[in-house]
Amino acid sequence: MNKGFIRKLAYNKMGIEGGAPLRRAVFSDRWLHSSVVHITIFDGGYFQMSNARRQNYISVHGIKVYGVEVDHQTRCKHYHSNVDIIAIRFPCCDAYHPCYECHKEVADHPVARWSKDQTDEKAILCGACGHQLTIHEYLTHKSACSACNANFNAGCRAHYHLYFDL
Repeated sequence: MNKGFIRKLAYNKMGIEGGAPLRRAVFSDRWLHSSVVHITIFDGGYFQMSNARRQNYISVHGIKVYGVEVDHQTRCKHYHSNVDIIAIRFPCCDAYHPCYECHKEVADHPVARWSKDQTDEKAILCGACGHQLTIHEYLTHKSACSACNANFNAGCRAHYHLYFDL
């Protein structure tokens, strides 16, 4: 994105807070799919823009998991029982999230589901051991990790239609 366009957004789409040497601004714009964006304005007219929604992550076994109040085993604000220990990689953004609610809160786009012909994709992260399961492994392994046998939440089956187009 060119600096001229960022400058136009910075001065025409939002109120700018702060003072020298830099100012922080937050705005929402339909062109950016209603995402929250931080623009840092440096002296001399230089801008840095970042999507604030994608910065909310934790590293789980060396893999970034995006969400809200995510713990070291992928539990989140929405699902946090002792068996809520998976994260799902969404095909729309190639990023792991603990649940569809976390995706809705931190991603700047709608959820896309995995198709029937993608069941060999590694898309499930075990929060207990870090093993990445294929969709086929996850759907057929009786709510447990195929590597460490940690139990997953069997109630997640009620939400398969949100993640998988089967």
